[in-house]
Amino acid sequence: MAESLEQNIAAEFTTLHQFLNDEEELMKGKLKEDVERLSRLLRENLQRVTEKRASIECTILEIQQRLNVQETAFLADVKSLIERSYVKFKKPAEIPLNLLLGEFGGPLQFIVWRRMLSVISPVPAALTLEPNTAHPELLISEDLRSVRLSNTWQELPDNPERFDDCVSVLSAQGFEAGRHYWQVEVGSKTMWDVGLAKESVSRKGNIILSPEDGFWTIWLRNGNEYEALSTPSAFLSLRAKPKTIGVFLDYEKGQVSFYNADDMSIIYTFTDTFNEKLFPYFSPGESDGGKNAEPLKLCLLRL
Repeated sequence: MAESLEQNIAAEFTTLHQFLNDEEELMKGKLKEDVERLSRLLRENLQRVTEKRASIECTILEIQQRLNVQETAFLADVKSLIERSYVKFKKPAEIPLNLLLGEFGGPLQFIVWRRMLSVISPVPAALTLEPNTAHPELLISEDLRSVRLSNTWQELPDNPERFDDCVSVLSAQGFEAGRHYWQVEVGSKTMWDVGLAKESVSRKGNIILSPEDGFWTIWLRNGNEYEALSTPSAFLSLRAKPKTIGVFLDYEKGQVSFYNADDMSIIYTFTDTFNEKLFPYFSPGESDGGKNAEPLKLCLLRL
């Protein structure tokens, strides 16, 4: 297992190293092209200025040669010479040195970091909540990204997808292949459940959060009691109280991992075999005497 994990680390970093090397060579190549283009413009401008100087010198010489001509004719000739000289001269091309400085002397690390989206796997999932699965006492925000307990029963259709006993809700997005990652802001809540559920899980009556029943979850109770709802369940000792929980799914490998997303320290990992669609699962918990009023919020991660 250790050898396999070491190979995985090497493969992941090889992808990043290759991307950064390619970006470096791409930028160096573009800088070289831009410098050559600007150098060519400078040479062309210098050539034009040199030609203009020669033209002006010729014009001055002609004027000097005609100084003895009658005044009226002289002025007409001088005007004609100046106009011809003006028409011949083409304004030098503008050299965009500031653009060069801005492109290659700016926040390169940030620019490249933004481009890394093309090689990052998994790309952070932009989840939304599915109101049709929400328990009638849950309030879903208009943007479908946060949920809280209302303590008021809403008259909603008792459709098959809806949880009717446990204050739970699923995301609108489900996964049946691939690697996926998302984050949930739990803030200072004293109670919450976060994890994954099979599409076929029971939504009616009391539910049991366990892998055997189609759930892979962790929860918080009483403000400081963390537990992985495995079989048997495992109490978790965390170094710090997470404000945000990260969830990673590798469907093919049967892996569900939870992280303290504040520092990306690992909390717990389930391993299993998946054979149907999985949906992110959330519960903001009971009110806990008013101490647990904060909502759960789905983080919209942008790279």
